[in-house]
Amino acid sequence: MAGWHSISFSWDEASAGVPVEKASISMESLLEIARRIGFQCRLVKRPIAKLHEAVLPALLILKEGGVAVIEPSGQAGAPNTLEWDKEKQQWVNIGRGALNKLYSGYLVMFRPSGFESRFEEENRSAAYAAGDNTGWFWKTVWQFKSEILRAIPASLMVNLFAIAMPIFTMTVYDRVVPNNAVETLWVLAVGVLAIFVFEFFMRLLRGAFLGRLGKRLDGVLSGMVYDHLMAVSMKGKTGSSGILAGKARAYESLREFFISATLAGLVDMPISLLMIGVIFHLGGPVGWVPVAAAICMLVMGFLARFPLMRVASESYRQGLERQAFLAETIHGLEAVKGSNSQGFFRHRMERMIRDSSDVDVKAHWYSLLANCSSSWIINTSNVILVVLCVFQVKAGDMTMGAMIACIILLSRALNPLASVAAIGTRLAQVKTSLKGLSEVMAMPLEYGGDQSQKFSLVTELVPDYQLKDVNLKYDDEGRYAIKGLNLHIRPGECWAVLGKIGSGKSSLLKLLNKINEPCDGQILLNDLDYSQYHPATLRRLAGYMQQESALFQGTLRDNLSLGKPWASDEEIIEVANKIGIGDLINSHPMGLYAPVTERGQSFSGGERQAICLARVLLQTPKVLLLDEPTANMDVTSEMRALKAIQAYVKEDPERAMVVATHKMSVVKIATHCLVLDQGKVYLSGPRDKVLAKLREQASEGQPQAKH
Repeated sequence: MAGWHSISFSWDEASAGVPVEKASISMESLLEIARRIGFQCRLVKRPIAKLHEAVLPALLILKEGGVAVIEPSGQAGAPNTLEWDKEKQQWVNIGRGALNKLYSGYLVMFRPSGFESRFEEENRSAAYAAGDNTGWFWKTVWQFKSEILRAIPASLMVNLFAIAMPIFTMTVYDRVVPNNAVETLWVLAVGVLAIFVFEFFMRLLRGAFLGRLGKRLDGVLSGMVYDHLMAVSMKGKTGSSGILAGKARAYESLREFFISATLAGLVDMPISLLMIGVIFHLGGPVGWVPVAAAICMLVMGFLARFPLMRVASESYRQGLERQAFLAETIHGLEAVKGSNSQGFFRHRMERMIRDSSDVDVKAHWYSLLANCSSSWIINTSNVILVVLCVFQVKAGDMTMGAMIACIILLSRALNPLASVAAIGTRLAQVKTSLKGLSEVMAMPLEYGGDQSQKFSLVTELVPDYQLKDVNLKYDDEGRYAIKGLNLHIRPGECWAVLGKIGSGKSSLLKLLNKINEPCDGQILLNDLDYSQYHPATLRRLAGYMQQESALFQGTLRDNLSLGKPWASDEEIIEVANKIGIGDLINSHPMGLYAPVTERGQSFSGGERQAICLARVLLQTPKVLLLDEPTANMDVTSEMRALKAIQAYVKEDPERAMVVATHKMSVVKIATHCLVLDQGKVYLSGPRDKVLAKLREQASEGQPQAKH
């Protein structure tokens, strides 16, 4: 499709972060990728005979889950229909007869929406730069305006039916009872009951609309927030992960609040005004009672917002801190128990709970004051209305039935306004949550933050890195993790990075994989500045294994196939056997589908490292970036793992490796050595020459970098 419309794009860039289950890709993911590269897509049901040339080419969905591309008419005058042949690995033309049997009746139509709209969903940071921190949220909610408007008629009907009971009561008092009109009573009763039955179904319908709206809005908002978190630059990720998670979850309360607030504003307020108008019609001047009551309630709700705003921000902050501390404690529970420091952590938690409770009590008090004031105003209004109605009845300006109807209508008119006032008090808390969520969405991204940024479409890369005067700081006021680094890594070279603790070994690997970016200097990949490449393209080239072995809850297969979920069991087992975890898989009754607990706590440190190393090799990258890959392994396991690493690199003369280590056994498989000291290059060159230089310095007693 992109080729037909002359749209160039990088698959790594377009598919970054899109969920992929196996070798095939879901239709939802495919459509998301199509929208990213600049297509407007629409799924329609249409017979082939009714397809117009103007909508071609289109993607036909086949009955067995495959797809076919139907192109505009060729020289023969009939559209060409192409299906992917898995055996031949190419598109083949299929006849009309075969197509009629395979076609499901559904197709996807594509229309270019303009190059400037590419990756529009990821370009939200421009709004933040302009100061519009909440525009992304309102824009997302506005996309569901049709669903919101769809619920309004049902809400209007439900509220209008509320007038039925007062009118029924008034008619019975004024017409039925004085005239003993039993037949009329039955007719009225049946009519009102029918209205209530209809109201019952309207409420169900409204609930169904709102439930569907909440589900869709929840899916979109949670997807947006999660995608944004996955694309956040590590430099922009500051503070506690627990606080970040707490801010990111704020969309749940926002979704519920804005749905209810929208309906209250669009439906309840007009209905309240309508009921007040009916009271004016039935009771004349007594209608000013609900008007005065409504003004008092709205003023009370408005005034309560100011103290609530003061305490809501503090309550929100303390809640996030308490959540972050609890998450940190649970994460390090083993260390807490091992150091026998439960009392210390309990004391900190009790202090946090005490401070948070004080603020929560204040917030509860202000909300309670507003709610009690609304109840008092409604009750007082009822008393005043009854008194005034008695004088109206005595003067002959109102019937007894009209009096009863006005009393019922007063509650129906003021209750929605009380809800609006309550929403006003909640608004302070919601604004604080929205501010926190917007701070998350304003965090700088690895990609997509600059609308003018276009990545290189070159995907066939070799591991040829050039680092020129590279500096790296993790914060503006901190020390340099890398200082003035110059290095050239060529295809086929295996570099062992040595140095004492904190010398910058791990930082160098993160730079090469663009986990972190230099604050000064330049990194070239294949003679292009590596900022021209999409991060997904760089990480497809490099297989990165961090120092802390990261496993995730799921199965062993899930953890081994991260980054390549379509890998077959045979491929996984082959790599596992090379690394030395074949016995681990074979000894478990569930094999590859053995459960993995949170952070892989059921495995030893060496087993976790071996699993992570197998994961990297399974991705078949052209360069290995390994940070202490065998630090927790025994001698036998280490020898087997190093043998697998060395064999993998030698399979392809273009493959390279950069490994940070303190072990000479790892250095032996390297061709070059780099010794770092306080982020600077201390020694660099061929392995044997560097090691000889280090030995010479050691024998002469000269100061040297520890390794």
